[in-house]
Amino acid sequence: MCVIHNWADATEIARRVVTAENHGMLATRCFPTQKDALCWLTNPVHTEAMAAAAALVRCTEPVVDDCYDEHIAVVTRSSSSCFGIDSASVAPALAMVRDPLVGACVFRRFASKSLAWRWLVGDAGRCLLEVVGWPQGDGARPVRRIGGIPGSTKPGPASTAASARSIGGPARDGRPPPPSADDCEFVSSSCASWTGGSHHRRPRHEYGATPLGKRTVAPSRSFSGVAALGPGEGHVSGISSVARERRVAVEPPMIELDLTDGGRNKRRRLGMSGRDDLRYPAEGEVVVLAPTGTSAKTAGGMTYHSFFGFGRDYNPERLDPSIEAARLLQTARFRPIKARLSRVRAVLLDEVSLVGADKFGIMHELLSQARSDASRPCLWFAFGDFLQLGPVKGAMAFTAPCWQRLFGGSFLDLPGSFRQSDPAFIRAVRDARVGNCSDAVEGLVKDCWVDGSKYESMRYDVLHLMPHHKGVIMHNRACLQRRTSGAEARSFVAVDDVEQDPDGDVSIPPPALAAVSGESRRAALVDCVAPAVVLHYLHARVIINTNRRKALGVCHGSVGFISSYEADGTPVVRLDHHTLPAGVDRGQSGVHDAGDSWIEIACPPVKFTARILAYPGALAVRLQVPFVLGWATTIHMSQSLSISRAVLDLAECFEAGMVQTALSRVPTKSGLHIKSFASSRLRADHNAMKMYGEWRRL
Repeated sequence: MCVIHNWADATEIARRVVTAENHGMLATRCFPTQKDALCWLTNPVHTEAMAAAAALVRCTEPVVDDCYDEHIAVVTRSSSSCFGIDSASVAPALAMVRDPLVGACVFRRFASKSLAWRWLVGDAGRCLLEVVGWPQGDGARPVRRIGGIPGSTKPGPASTAASARSIGGPARDGRPPPPSADDCEFVSSSCASWTGGSHHRRPRHEYGATPLGKRTVAPSRSFSGVAALGPGEGHVSGISSVARERRVAVEPPMIELDLTDGGRNKRRRLGMSGRDDLRYPAEGEVVVLAPTGTSAKTAGGMTYHSFFGFGRDYNPERLDPSIEAARLLQTARFRPIKARLSRVRAVLLDEVSLVGADKFGIMHELLSQARSDASRPCLWFAFGDFLQLGPVKGAMAFTAPCWQRLFGGSFLDLPGSFRQSDPAFIRAVRDARVGNCSDAVEGLVKDCWVDGSKYESMRYDVLHLMPHHKGVIMHNRACLQRRTSGAEARSFVAVDDVEQDPDGDVSIPPPALAAVSGESRRAALVDCVAPAVVLHYLHARVIINTNRRKALGVCHGSVGFISSYEADGTPVVRLDHHTLPAGVDRGQSGVHDAGDSWIEIACPPVKFTARILAYPGALAVRLQVPFVLGWATTIHMSQSLSISRAVLDLAECFEAGMVQTALSRVPTKSGLHIKSFASSRLRADHNAMKMYGEWRRL
């Protein structure tokens, strides 16, 4: 079956994707005109390729997998992805199908995630894409001549095959019939993309005997980098420094990423899969790091400053990172740090664009020099997008001398949009990412522009994202002063203490808590997301800075306001666009009250902890309310967050990637409000653009 769908028919397109039979295959491509779609759809090379792929699946032994967890594998020109079949997971795949810039897509449905990944790491989908992706758009690389379509290592049962303008239906009996008038409307009898206007059937060959040319197989090579530095939050990114021969895997990737839209806020989990928990079972062997307290909280780790013992104002004394690392390791303060670093087997570094090259080089040298010559090298995994915001000082991490040794000239681009689902919005964010003030960007600014009375109606109610910290302070103070009407604002003063780590290594003696100095405690809390003093008042706008209420859908970055105070002074925060989860009643799990689309939760002080690295087993503990004033925050601090509604002040953006970072924080156009904008401030980092152009996509 060959089908043409209108680009706007998202419901029918999604239905065809999710209702494909088990191990069924679909080939899709989006075109600007129906004529172009028909030419691609009726190309005999494409239909023969889909028929060959379907025939191969039919004649091979089915793969048996005990785990039944249906997933859809997707292969495009620049990526390989795996999605669940629920609506939230299918949305990114649907966005790719409806984007002409993505080109051809090959889908295949599997009974489990492991089978989907097995097919993705093989050559079957990629080789089929080489055929159905022809002819490619302008500027695309030439298409190689290929032979028969190889199967995966153990293909599943017989599948269906198809091709379509936006979605293709199944091919019956392993061979698609020519499209009929019932299937699509014929606009022209000839197509420029292939010779001949009619579909002449050729003699059928057994698979493997089709006389198409022999595919040139690139020699295997050892590579040290799998880089996924994709387009911002709409694109998930990661880089791994696993120095080994590329092989066909029979399990999912070693690092499991879960970047989904958890309700209104993005949830990011960087963690090892169950198989890797067995590989690295000891505490301290796998560490999750990030450059800021906010991003570290989102990733479920700690800041690299704290882990590597860098002070807040640390600046290297030596230009050579190896010399600087050796100097640090010779100091008495770094003795316990060296012991900790020697145990590390894998580092997961999030928001790598915010990490400076000097700090990255020193971190690499510290880990290398802290290890014995006989120990295995440490694995590095970096996640982020270098076209987002860069480090406050210095060059980006990819310019460090060690970067090439760790990751090589390759990167992995995962193009699924996990925050936005509107294709026009996604296109505007992608254009802004590369510094292109396109019609899509200008249209987004026009649609979301607010001024005059419209802005005043939301000035004190909607979160503002601003480029300068000074502007954030001024806006928060102005809003708080308006709320207090001249009265003195209340304040929560944190209580800091030291405790023994309940999850610490039991094989080492417990720490002497009395010996922990105040300086060490303060140093550990320097990056704490909870400040020492939090001003507040009734109806003050606040941002939640903990994930302790995530069972209620309230996560780090959720925006609400103080609706009341309990008798003991505990603030109660109301969050709109939140519904009470099933099985939870008022008075349970901190729920104070709830409505159809809002909940109120009590926010007593909670503990924020940080390891005191100079005293193994000791924790610095800060008791503070789990929120900060939230009328405004910097664009830098918003990176890694998903914000349901925001006002953007973009006219004074001063860094490359700042405009795109701000635009991509909000999942929907209805929640995006732009107060100021200057096209001259929309810039992309030149070095990062050059790097992406030169590196090889995996």
